[in-house]
Amino acid sequence: MTTMSSCCVHSVLWSAAVLLETRRKRKHSVWIKQYLRDRAKYGVFNTLLPELATHDFQRWLHYLRTDLDTFQELLLRIEPKIVRKKTNYR
Repeated sequence: MTTMSSCCVHSVLWSAAVLLETRRKRKHSVWIKQYLRDRAKYGVFNTLLPELATHDFQRWLHYLRTDLDTFQELLLRIEPKIVRKKTNYR
């Protein structure tokens, strides 16, 4: 009788594993804005932000959660610390 219950346990575990695997592989449809989709393709700073600043300021505010003047002020403050420096390590 233990063989039969062992067989049932194995089949239940196998069924659960198959179910979990099919759930992982399922594609989800997600609607994203075009400017978010193009972020990886064109880069954020050089392409996306100027486009949003000139064409769609509402999306700029939604994307960065700050206005253009505050962003420029913050950028001026941190730019010397984040700019690429020439080193002898390469």
